[in-house]
Amino acid sequence: MIWNKSRCALAVLLTTMTALQGCTDKAATAPKAVAAAATQQTFSPITIVHKLGTTVLKHRP
Repeated sequence: MIWNKSRCALAVLLTTMTALQGCTDKAATAPKAVAAAATQQTFSPITIVHKLGTTVLKHRP
């Protein structure tokens, strides 16, 4: 009986730790830095030639 309770407690602890791995601020700060760096870059128009004609991308998608 004691082993079953210990195993259950260990399983709950490991499950909780695994579930909380994604609860950090590291993931929230990285995309902002990438987005800020992406907006600072200049964009020059791109012309794409295909069998139906040409397409010009004047603005960043």
